[in-house]
Amino acid sequence: MALLLLIPRPRDTFAMGMVKIIVLGDYKWHLYIYPKGEQGSDYLALYLEVDDYQSLPSGWRRNAQFRLTIVNQKSQDLSVQKASTAQRWFDKPGPGWGFKEMISFTTLNAKDGGFLVNDELLVAAEVEVLDVDGILGQPVRRISELHPDVASKFRGKNQNLKTTCMSFLLSLMETLRQPVKELSYEDLEEADMALTYLKYVNFKVDWLETELEQVKKKKETEEA
Repeated sequence: MALLLLIPRPRDTFAMGMVKIIVLGDYKWHLYIYPKGEQGSDYLALYLEVDDYQSLPSGWRRNAQFRLTIVNQKSQDLSVQKASTAQRWFDKPGPGWGFKEMISFTTLNAKDGGFLVNDELLVAAEVEVLDVDGILGQPVRRISELHPDVASKFRGKNQNLKTTCMSFLLSLMETLRQPVKELSYEDLEEADMALTYLKYVNFKVDWLETELEQVKKKKETEEA
């Protein structure tokens, strides 16, 4: 599962700030950012942590693979992406994993560098929770089977970015399958943002754009 987040520019006045609670699949996570670096580092640090882990039952564990991306809003091929090199166990002693050196402040703050646009940072979080046997529960490749031409004109050359975009697409599809009454306007705004990005990278998502508009109209009718 994947999620695209537009985050206000990290402020230097906070040593660490919890950006927001994010929902990926059936799980909630915290996305943490260190805007001043970690332990004096010259890099922005980014971490993923299980939400409300202290209230979970004794002995809980969650096996997952994840990928975090600082999206370059001018050229996606320049995006900075880091992924777990192996499966990670999220548990009470270690509820969070991430990257101490996600992106250097020099690169992040470069004038016209494409990472900070209108004082906002675009972050992508992608997580696959694994079952006890370590097999991916919901491979994103199924999208290609349903819509073979969806990524045929993908603009990028980076295969990892393509996989991430496919995960965004799967998450968006699942969002729009939810009952309209369970969708908030914030959910629809995030869906709009994800769809805009997918169109930017030349994904063929006209069918999904139509579906999103239908959901919006149903929501408006429901709220009227």
